[in-house]
Amino acid sequence: MAVNSNTSWGSRAKWLHWLIALMILVEVPVGFVMSTTYGASFKDETMLGLHNLMAQIHITNGILILALVSYRLSWRYRNPAPDLPASLEVYQKVLARLTHGFLYVLLFVMPLSGWAANSVLGDSPQFGDTELWFFAWDIIPPILPQLPLDHMFGYVFFAQIHRYALYTGGVILGLHLLAALWHHFARKDNILLRMWPAGAVEQERDV
Repeated sequence: MAVNSNTSWGSRAKWLHWLIALMILVEVPVGFVMSTTYGASFKDETMLGLHNLMAQIHITNGILILALVSYRLSWRYRNPAPDLPASLEVYQKVLARLTHGFLYVLLFVMPLSGWAANSVLGDSPQFGDTELWFFAWDIIPPILPQLPLDHMFGYVFFAQIHRYALYTGGVILGLHLLAALWHHFARKDNILLRMWPAGAVEQERDV
């Protein structure tokens, strides 16, 4: 089992990083399709089937992301991150740490706010049945009690948190990607390579 070293991420950290990234690439477009087919699903059987399928994928994937991020954070706590290059300015190191911290926060806020929004909505007459699917099973319990639609902390409150977290996450993730590419192509250091599956700087240690 490979662990982190002072200069490179271990194989488990890499696996979790790229798996979660791939799941996010699925989660976002599926969520957009789910939301855009919602209204039409009341009038068209085909759209209803598509909407329900997208909902199952979106919710299941979101729960799995939450579980993997929780595990990744616990692994990160027991295996500190590799040192940043000494050539970086202090403010660059601070920005890097802040970016990672905000990404972790948003990776919790996004699924939890979606889970909360569906929980407080319940089986609303206005919105119909709102099962919390895990794959094909309606087995995910609500984390909050059902509340009226116009309640201060009802569906709209958590749906807005979910939406704004998505926008904020998109900006921060974009900055994260640009920084990785800048390090690789402009600075030509090992920041990107040490997270790349085939680009470890040094041989990983087995424990």
